[in-house]
Formats: sequence, structure tokens, C-alpha cells
Amino acid sequence: MKRIVILTIVTSVMVFSSIMIPKLYEKTLAKAEITAMSNITYTDYVNATGEVDCNNNRFIVNAVVKEEDISKVKIGQSAVITGKGFGGREYKGTVDVISDTARKLQQGVMGNTVVDVVILIEDNDEMIRKGNTAEVKIIVSEQRQISVVAYKAVHQDENGKEYVYVFRDGVAVRKDIITGLELSDGIEVLSGLAPDDKVLMPKDEIENGNYVKVVE
Repeated sequence: MKRIVILTIVTSVMVFSSIMIPKLYEKTLAKAEITAMSNITYTDYVNATGEVDCNNNRFIVNAVVKEEDISKVKIGQSAVITGKGFGGREYKGTVDVISDTARKLQQGVMGNTVVDVVILIEDNDEMIRKGNTAEVKIIVSEQRQISVVAYKAVHQDENGKEYVYVFRDGVAVRKDIITGLELSDGIEVLSGLAPDDKVLMPKDEIENGNYVKVVE
């Protein structure tokens, strides 16, 4: 009888352990979401602001560019023009004139050094009026494909080295990366990641070699 009782207790413990230990172990795992690099089309541009004017029956934008950006601007570059008075429309433009002098522009309590540029509006219509304010994006590079990863996935160590964790056989593995542009879509990855790497966005603190539970 005692033997039967002991066997029953041992069996119960084994069953309990087989159910509870994995659950307890699972609770100790760091949680993370999985993402990956994505490719986006990127075009570099310089911002300019100004006002619509009319010159020889052609509409132009007299705009200013900050001195730190003017070296990128060249005559003949394309531009995209928007404004509050344009009903949500976009217009094509071309850089027509770049001033050979810089000047101080006072904006409230802040002052900036700027260079005047003239943007010729190519496709004006009845929405374009002299005196309209305009926002201009001057396109300064050809479209190119770049790889980006989410900001949440990128970490930096005490030496300033940037890295991500990738998911490999249930484990978080550190991979050092070199980054480039910081965009609204994420941060550009210049090297260090493969297109098929499963990049982790940790919800808990993790370290290299930690087992990880992937969550949605």
C-alpha cells in the first residue's frame, strides 16, 4: 500500500513538473517582436521657404536656403512647391537663380544666415497668386534604394558602437551595424545586416545569448 502511495506521489510530482516548469521557464524569457530591414526609395532634398512673385508674366518663388544647405543647391535642379493657399496641390519648379551673397534673416528672436534663391514655377494655374507663401523642396540627389530598420531595434554600447539583436535558434545574437541617414521610416543600415536577418525589437531588457520569446 505504501509503495502504491509513493508511486502515486512521484507520478503526480512528475506530471506537475512537466506542466509547471515549462510555464515558469517561459515566463522568465525576455519578450521581443521580430522585424526586418526594409527597402525604401529615398531622395535627398533641401528645404526652402519663400513667397510667390511674378516676373515677366511668369510665376516664381523668391525663397531662402540656410547657409549650411546652399552648397548642395545648383541651378537647374528640380523642386516641389507646396503652400497653404494651393488647395493641397503640388507644383513643379526649377532652381533659376542663386544669389552670390549671403545675408542675415531675423525670425523672431532667432537669426539665421541664408542665401536667396529663385524658383521658377513650371506648371502654375489659377491657385498660384502673387504673395502666396510657399514651401519648397529642392531635389539635390537622384532617387536611390536604401535599407532601413526600426529605431526601436537599434542599440548603442558604452563605446558608441551601434548594434541590433537578431533571432537565431531561439536566442538573441548581437550584430554590430553601421548606420547612415535618420529618417521618419527608421534608420539607414549601411552594413552589418543581411536581408533575411530576423531583427528583434525587445520589449524586455535582453543581452547577447539570451533566450527570447517572440510576441506579436
